Amino acid sequence: MAAVLAFSLRLAYAGILEQEGGLAALARAAALDPWNARYHADLAGLLERHGLDPAPELALACRLDPRNAAYWMRRAIHAETRGEIAAAARFYLEAARVDHQFAPRIALMNFYFRQGDTPNFWIWARRSFERSYGDRAAAFQLCWMTTPDPAAILARALPPDAETLRQFLVFAADRAGPRRAMPVARALLALREVESRNALLGYCDGLLEAGLLDDAKTVWDGMARSGLAPPNEPANLLTNPLFRALPSGRGFDWKLSSSPEAVLTPGGPELGFSVDFSGDQPEACPLIRQIVPVSEESLTFGMEYRTSSAADNGVSVAVGDAVAGEAANPLAEAGLAPSLDWTVLRLPVPRAKSRFVCVAVRYRRKPGTVRYSGRVEFRRLRLSGNSSGR
Repeated sequence: MAAVLAFSLRLAYAGILEQEGGLAALARAAALDPWNARYHADLAGLLERHGLDPAPELALACRLDPRNAAYWMRRAIHAETRGEIAAAARFYLEAARVDHQFAPRIALMNFYFRQGDTPNFWIWARRSFERSYGDRAAAFQLCWMTTPDPAAILARALPPDAETLRQFLVFAADRAGPRRAMPVARALLALREVESRNALLGYCDGLLEAGLLDDAKTVWDGMARSGLAPPNEPANLLTNPLFRALPSGRGFDWKLSSSPEAVLTPGGPELGFSVDFSGDQPEACPLIRQIVPVSEESLTFGMEYRTSSAADNGVSVAVGDAVAGEAANPLAEAGLAPSLDWTVLRLPVPRAKSRFVCVAVRYRRKPGTVRYSGRVEFRRLRLSGNSSGR
């Protein structure tokens, strides 16, 4: 009983010494309780800060608590700083063997990057991403510094994990440009996850802004097949023509240009959308537009509309070549004559030079008239190709 009490007091005193801190106190604590791995690890840290060799204490900490990956990594870092590369590799690998989480794996990825060992770098890059979480930009950067190729990084390092691919899509498009990031987008589309919608929409917008309309269409079509983008109605080239979904303003969906003086309100299948003009709107302003992929044929745009008054409303519909840009003359344009009842508008559109047109509804005050005040309502918007009968 006395021996047990003495041993207990010894451990208690060791704990007090540890709390005091300081090199001498911690060395004494480790001597009193030599089976406590934490004391030896802490003592190693103090020795290193005093310019002394921590290796024996680190080795003892690892021997006493061999499943503590943090001790093995500290031992590996110390060996690496001393140029003992083979020993460092053994210690890093032991840390990864006893702990299968992210920290030991990313440590090995960094180690092999520093050593220029490309084959092992890619092995541990993939294993790191399999356990990765949070912001992965630093790990992506290591891969990029090894091989600045999004497709190669995707194949060698990235698992089919949606969050990892979403982050890498943004990274790759920023570093390499949106076109070279397309393999990443395809991999993300294949997972068909709703949480990827915003990342894919952002990527699609980036392609459109870069003038890569065919690539943007590839992404958009993949999203539509996965239910991540509004589909077309049968025999209608427009996306979301009946406004069954609230327009997102992204990709090939409708882009709304509402303002306090010209308030645009989506209305659903029965009433596509309406615009309420205050009479104080600018002399000219866009209202709604959509880029539409088309085949190389002539088109017909159609819709129904009505106005709340018989005054000249200044609203027109224009269809132009999307590649030529809005500054170019439209392929076809028609103003809306005042009509208190629902009226059908049909607008023949000649063949565009490119495979994309822009359908736009806009307001411009006509010379000799006052700014329009009132409502214009639109429904059953439709764009079809004449040769296919769509």
